[in-house]
Amino acid sequence: MFQQQKAWYAIYVSPRQEEKVKKRLEAELGNDFELVVPKRKLRERKGGQWHFVTRKLFPGYILFNGMLDMDTYYSIKRIPEVIRF
Repeated sequence: MFQQQKAWYAIYVSPRQEEKVKKRLEAELGNDFELVVPKRKLRERKGGQWHFVTRKLFPGYILFNGMLDMDTYYSIKRIPEVIRF
């Protein structure tokens, strides 16, 4: 018998809407799935001073970990800011 396992998926969303879509997905799907907007901390120089800033590692993407079924897939696709799964 085939047993389904958790897998990682990438969800492509509208630019600069990653956090908004992540919150909406968490509200709609519950806590059964792990949703991540990968970020990194960089040191940038501005005005002669060094500052630490947090930037998105993959702008426009949300990483999704869980077991995907058809109901979950279509509930994700119904969100207007989701472009591609």
